Amino acid sequence: MTKKRTLKKLILPLLMLLLFTATISVYAEGTTEEIVNSKNSINEKQKELNKIKAEQAEHEKKAKELKELKTDVSAYIGVLDDEIAKLEAELSDIALKISATETDIENLKRETERISSELDEQYNSMKLRIRYMYESSTDSKLRRVFESGSVSDFLNQVEYSQKLGEYDRRKLTDYENLLKEKEAVKQSLDSEIEILSAQKEELLKRQNTTEELKAGKEAELKDYEERLQKEENESSALSKDAEALLKAIKAEEANIARIEAEIKRREEEARKKAEAEGREYKPQSLGDIIFTWPCPSSSRITSEFGGREAPVKGASTTHKGIDIGAPSGEKVIAAADGEVVIATYSTSAGNYVMLSHGGNVYTVYMHMKSIAVSVGQSVSKGEKVGTVGSTGYSTGPHLHFGIRVNGDYVNPLNYVAP
Repeated sequence: MTKKRTLKKLILPLLMLLLFTATISVYAEGTTEEIVNSKNSINEKQKELNKIKAEQAEHEKKAKELKELKTDVSAYIGVLDDEIAKLEAELSDIALKISATETDIENLKRETERISSELDEQYNSMKLRIRYMYESSTDSKLRRVFESGSVSDFLNQVEYSQKLGEYDRRKLTDYENLLKEKEAVKQSLDSEIEILSAQKEELLKRQNTTEELKAGKEAELKDYEERLQKEENESSALSKDAEALLKAIKAEEANIARIEAEIKRREEEARKKAEAEGREYKPQSLGDIIFTWPCPSSSRITSEFGGREAPVKGASTTHKGIDIGAPSGEKVIAAADGEVVIATYSTSAGNYVMLSHGGNVYTVYMHMKSIAVSVGQSVSKGEKVGTVGSTGYSTGPHLHFGIRVNGDYVNPLNYVAP
């Protein structure tokens, strides 16, 4: 009776310890896979973040180049504006000179017309006087002799006639000289107008050329501004994407830290409980698992663990498992007892399954033709998980088998043999 009670006292704590340890193991298996998934997610996000940062750096580089080009073009447009302002001032000055010269020509024209009119009048008056004197020359002389009171009076009248003729001739000469002078001045002014007009035409050509050049530079500046805005918008959008990824990465890292802390807490709790019961606490580890060969139909290894040349584009050059060549459709089995944590398809691995064996130990089965299990399912060592195939990055039917411990892959041949 006493022996039974003693045995009962020994068995009960042992059962409780086993139950608690099993609970820790189950929790660890589930949370470890969650950690693995989070780490994979962080790696993918980090790659995407690096890509975004590289793109953002490229956009910022282009934006800087465009800003420098924009500054250069803006400065050149400023120079062109100064040149245009200078040309406009010169054109304005020439326009004033042309206007003043044209006014002088108009005034000279009116003066010439007046002088010409007076010349005509003087000439006509002289002709009348000459005609009159010619027609009445004889009678006039006799009349002046008889009508004169004295010889002196007669001589005075003759002298008057002579002086009148001289006056007419002198007046005509003065008018003719004045007309010649005015004509010379007009020719000079006409020549000045021609010179000023040629200068104006040349300045207009320079102004048109400068304005066309300015218009081209303004269009170039506008293009730079639009491209700069586009680059800045792209950089801003990428910056927001980067911020979102960083936030997501931090959330994943916080989740990993939370899970790892909980695992440690539970393991420490289990260890203390085991010590209180006088038992040694020993969690599941890789050395506790006895694996079986995952491909019963073949023991032919076509690619070993470690560095290698990529067999196909997209495949890794660091082989994280071993490849077992086998006919398509042959059975693939679980290498040890475990729980299915992944059963899906990916571009690189094709149809693949991941089993959790506890203690952060996992096995993977890739490139399968078909999958025979589902996530969350418990499988026994030797149970079928799929069939040999050539899906994903593959050169032919084979099984890629890998063992992962604490997030790192190890050489399967150190733990299992055909």
